[in-house]
Amino acid sequence: MKTNMHKLVLFIASLLIQPSAQATDYMKAFPVAEGGALRYVLKLPEKENESLLKIELVVGKIINIDQENRYFFAGAIKEETIKGWGFVRYVVSDLGPMAGTMMAVAPSAPISEHFITLGGKPYLIP
Repeated sequence: MKTNMHKLVLFIASLLIQPSAQATDYMKAFPVAEGGALRYVLKLPEKENESLLKIELVVGKIINIDQENRYFFAGAIKEETIKGWGFVRYVVSDLGPMAGTMMAVAPSAPISEHFITLGGKPYLIP
């Protein structure tokens, strides 16, 4: 199901490549999310030896599901550079469809909210 509700756009600012002339208003670099998507801009605190650090990017959605099966979403994180700014932008244009194991669950089994993520290996940002 590829609908606008399933679209998620995630933007992350890299402090290491921020142009100094535009450093005071870095939010202007990140376009407003379109078509029901969400925009997140993270400004990370400065750390010693930043080249040794990584960030794990986890994308998903809160869904009401049973507690017995394991679920995940199909989709991919795409990396783009914002022209004129040098910031890296991470975009997930389509979140879904959701897939999972197919174990039989009792009709009386409780349903609860869970954060379901993209399937695959962890996405690490250097």
